Amino acid sequence: MVKAYFGYKFETLFGSIGNNGGVIINDIAYTIVDQYLLLLNIKTQEIIQQIVIEGKNIKTTKIAIKDNTLAIGYHDGEIVIYNLIDNEIQCRFFNHQSEITQLVFLSEAVLISGSCDTSIIVWDLADQQLQFRLIGHSNQITALDIISLEDQSLAITQQFIVSGSKDGLVKIWDLNLECSIATLSSMHSEVTCLCVYENYLLICTNSDEVLIKSCQLISGKCQIDNDGIIKRQSFIRAVQCQYVQQKLLILNNEKKIEVYKSKQGKKLQKAENFSQSLIYSTVISQLNKIVYFQAIVFKNLLKIYIFTSDNQIVIKELNNDNVDENNNISISQITGQIKQIKLTQNDHKLVVIASNKCYQFDNETAQQVNCLNNTSNLTSLCILPKNKYFMVGDEQGTLYLVDMNQNEIVFEQKTHNSNINSIECHENCKAFNGLVIMTTEIDKKVNFVELFFNKTQKCLEFQVVNTIYLKENIRSAQFSYDGNYYAFAQMNNIVSIYYCDSHKLYLELYGHSLPVLTFAYTSDDTIVISAGADKSIKLWATDFGNCKKTLKAHTAEVIQIKTVNDTHYFFSGCKDNIIKYWDGDTYQLILQFNEALAGIQSMVVGCIGDLFYSATKNGVIRKYVQTKEQIFVSEEEEKRLQESLMQELQNKNKQQTGFDQGLDQVKKDLTLVQIGQQKLLETEQLMDILEKIKQYRETIDQGEIPNEDLFYNKNVTEYLFDNLQNSDLSSLMKFLHHQHLVTLIDEMNQDIALKQYPIIINKLITYIFNKVDGFGFNSHEIMMKVINIRTQLQIYFKKEKKIAGYNLDILNLMIQDISKNQDDFVFE
Repeated sequence: MVKAYFGYKFETLFGSIGNNGGVIINDIAYTIVDQYLLLLNIKTQEIIQQIVIEGKNIKTTKIAIKDNTLAIGYHDGEIVIYNLIDNEIQCRFFNHQSEITQLVFLSEAVLISGSCDTSIIVWDLADQQLQFRLIGHSNQITALDIISLEDQSLAITQQFIVSGSKDGLVKIWDLNLECSIATLSSMHSEVTCLCVYENYLLICTNSDEVLIKSCQLISGKCQIDNDGIIKRQSFIRAVQCQYVQQKLLILNNEKKIEVYKSKQGKKLQKAENFSQSLIYSTVISQLNKIVYFQAIVFKNLLKIYIFTSDNQIVIKELNNDNVDENNNISISQITGQIKQIKLTQNDHKLVVIASNKCYQFDNETAQQVNCLNNTSNLTSLCILPKNKYFMVGDEQGTLYLVDMNQNEIVFEQKTHNSNINSIECHENCKAFNGLVIMTTEIDKKVNFVELFFNKTQKCLEFQVVNTIYLKENIRSAQFSYDGNYYAFAQMNNIVSIYYCDSHKLYLELYGHSLPVLTFAYTSDDTIVISAGADKSIKLWATDFGNCKKTLKAHTAEVIQIKTVNDTHYFFSGCKDNIIKYWDGDTYQLILQFNEALAGIQSMVVGCIGDLFYSATKNGVIRKYVQTKEQIFVSEEEEKRLQESLMQELQNKNKQQTGFDQGLDQVKKDLTLVQIGQQKLLETEQLMDILEKIKQYRETIDQGEIPNEDLFYNKNVTEYLFDNLQNSDLSSLMKFLHHQHLVTLIDEMNQDIALKQYPIIINKLITYIFNKVDGFGFNSHEIMMKVINIRTQLQIYFKKEKKIAGYNLDILNLMIQDISKNQDDFVFE
């Protein structure tokens, strides 16, 4: 008979605000928590929505928002476009080969992405496809922004992409030409971040300098000027910068935001010494690492939203040059590393200890109910029967009794000399005539504690009634369900079981090759399940202590074992980020949960097994609930095998795609090299012709007879322009020497050239005026020749226009005449 089980599915997050940055728009914070996105109302500090992309268990690295469109970038290079109105995935892109580092919206229909694979891709969201790829950087893209430049000569404003990379280059890309039109390569180290203000680029490198560049668009040509260098107050690497309200804010890797203000509050402008235009103002510090910040001007007040790595958003107001500490707002739930989580007996509340705080959450609403602060870090937790009190221990060896409803410490006492790493209780232990609490510390000491009512103080207190010392350090402890035994997982790779009444050794479970880190009794006390640093799980019979089965369960240390009441089912949590659900009778793996992106730190299962929680090292608590859908082990094995094969196939496809793209790029490069060589050859030939013409004209000027065979008995000017007709004029103008240019202009000024080759001459004049700075004209005579040629061309084109107009008039008269006498004509 095939055994069926009920499955579990992820339902919600508990206690999370964000651990990897976010974006603020209209008092709504879009924050990243591992692979999830949260929408948080800044004013009410309530979570409005959780966005979960089904089947996506990869870290979210970047987000961008435009109107109702949300772009999500992942560590594996995928980009998901999500509609915030319909709450549906609009499309998915897989063209990047590695982590998405930058996302910027050009418009609601155009998205630009940068990646560790060195490429920049422009996406068409309307057609849901790749528009084109910009290739030019040789290392990770570290910055992307949009700059708008006005071309006053053409009276147009055009948008360009600005990119920075670890290769030390800053590039400006023209979306119409789909290529780079300017490159700044004077950086002495990698570009870590940049920002755009009007037509200025503020570029941070991996040093203590901020480079200021101004950009101008003149006749379609992008001109970049060096406007100076700002010396920062710190050598620490800059990771983000923003210019707002005449202030430059720079986030560094030392948990600080440096603030530089514009002198006298003026706008940026050219100065001989730019360091005098922006001066150091103040610094904003946080205790924990700042992941991201966003500065927003609200009613002439600068608010800085700081996203920290410890699940917190801090809002600071910058008033003039000072941070107004009195108006700081901190939005947080669980901060610090989570040590333990426990459920009350009726599953109504989830209690969490992290750092020096103890949190209570409502199981149904996931809202925080209470928070208790302590002076030292808490290390262990136990909820007492009837859900009125719980006990916590700290790293100093102090034990606290806490009233759950009043959220206050009732009694405290130092019972240990060091870290209390485990607190367990049993309400019907016959050896202690009722409730007993067992506390352990890592250095072999075990205390047994009882509660009593102090009539004098009129409060509940506790006292140590017995103490024993073990031979080995203790990792975890637990009572058996019947209260007759207690057991310890020890550093000597053994699980030791003792009698509660006599405290004598009952059994020692040998078999692990490395220290046992966790264990659990099944609810009928017939099996002990242990796991540890050797990555295996062992099931032991409690009657004789024999090992019933060894499971090669995980690829790293197993941290947690939790059993389901009234069954032999159990969960295992591991440092490999995976939770597994097992059947202790058939020794089969039922389900595997891959949602965690950090090692499992703690777990707890509901009293009837209909839900369970997991807490990871990065401070994320996930709630899973039991489904009504039945699952079968064989089907789940097939699914896991299929997912594994699909993952292998995707990895191979990525490698093959990368190889194919590399091969295509090599082919393109070879083609470009061949084209370049051909153009260079043509240019050299034309330069040889110009050199011959120069020598020919000099021979005539000296009164000598030139060699006519040089031009195959053609007119010199005709020979030149016949060769120019099929040539790349832009390449010619790039490589043309000043002397050859003078010869070319002289030939353009010939009557025969103006009459027979006006189109070519018009193109040449356009190139000459566009490249005039590059040629370095100093001769007034040469420029007058060019202007004279242009004037003659204008006269020629006006004359041609009149002739064309005259011909058109005659044609119109003929058409009218035909129309009047239409009956005399037969059209076939």
